[in-house]
Amino acid sequence: MSELPPWDDLESGSGCPLCTPRPDKNEFIFLVRKLGVSSLYLNRNQAQYGAALLIYDLRHAIRLDQLSDHEWSRYSADLQRAQSAIMAAVDPDHINIELLGNAIPHLHWHIIPRYKSDSRWGGPIWTTELSEQPVRRLGEGEYDDLAGKINLALNNLRED
Repeated sequence: MSELPPWDDLESGSGCPLCTPRPDKNEFIFLVRKLGVSSLYLNRNQAQYGAALLIYDLRHAIRLDQLSDHEWSRYSADLQRAQSAIMAAVDPDHINIELLGNAIPHLHWHIIPRYKSDSRWGGPIWTTELSEQPVRRLGEGEYDDLAGKINLALNNLRED
């Protein structure tokens, strides 16, 4: 990732690359769809096919305890819909969901489909430096196709 502002600035929201407005796509993310209080993006690195981020949109927040009960309920509903759609779209063997914020302190869930064929099956994917992680880039049309499959799955989910 390009050079980020100091942690204290990011924590306060100054220079936060995940605050809105953010682009629909760049070298790191590709928009699938805006949901209730968040936006679902594909990771440009598809080392785990279907890997996505669910980024909180309403304001800059860095931890779940900074959300009201209503905000948390809506964000949680977005997460449930996003992970269900990804499961339906890419049919992984399992799925990991993580909320870290160690590099960019803005609420975002990592939704990581896992496959028995993946070299890290049975363990976490983040056991090495980010620079040593496997990278798999798709062609632009492949991101469109994958986003389309996830959108179709979202359309088929009942919204409560």
